[in-house]
Amino acid sequence: MFKFIHIKSELKKIFREPIMVLLFFAPILITLIFKLMYVFLVPFIQKYIAFDMSQYQHYVLVFTMIMSAMLLSIVMGFTMIDDRDNKIVELISVTPMGKSGYLFMRLSLVFLFVFIYSIYTYLFMGIYILPVFTLLYLSLILCIYSAVMGLLLFSVASDKVNGLTYAKGMNVVFLFAFVDLLNIKWLNAVGGIFPPYWITKIIASPTNIYPLIMGAVVPIIWFLIVLKRSKI
Repeated sequence: MFKFIHIKSELKKIFREPIMVLLFFAPILITLIFKLMYVFLVPFIQKYIAFDMSQYQHYVLVFTMIMSAMLLSIVMGFTMIDDRDNKIVELISVTPMGKSGYLFMRLSLVFLFVFIYSIYTYLFMGIYILPVFTLLYLSLILCIYSAVMGLLLFSVASDKVNGLTYAKGMNVVFLFAFVDLLNIKWLNAVGGIFPPYWITKIIASPTNIYPLIMGAVVPIIWFLIVLKRSKI
């Protein structure tokens, strides 16, 4: 009951600002757009160009899933920035809940909706088959990745205007999901430092144990580092 009330109050806070509402529901719209493009635009292009899209289907899924996680990370970061500006974090730190309780509330919201959006994106796109276990596992990894980016945004941005600039720059990390398309060894090695690289590897090889392990280890390491940096 407490969790339901908490989630309801957090959603009310998000829905007060149009930009937050847009970011919150943008994953639904993005998935719809890419589905329509895949259904109508790709067949049209293939009529005129000899291009086998089947080899790149998983990249389309990667893009939509990671983008959903990124957008919700911005919502999380902005909400925490608001709390910091309104001294809410300082107030909570002297209550029995403490800063750890505050962080749990913030993370629980982003985890819940990133997980839901990840499943929704996969099912709605319907262009690639993943084992159920891998899909659930991947959704949890995306939750951690979203939390990492949200905490990172909170740590580096002084306000929401500044945060928009940083959010655009942080999207560069997203590109590491596609570095293996270039087939450059040193770039693949660099890409392995970042979570998006392993999200692609998991989707491309859903039963390969190595990407499954690294896909969890890398974002967890990032989470611990950013959590310490955020000073919550």
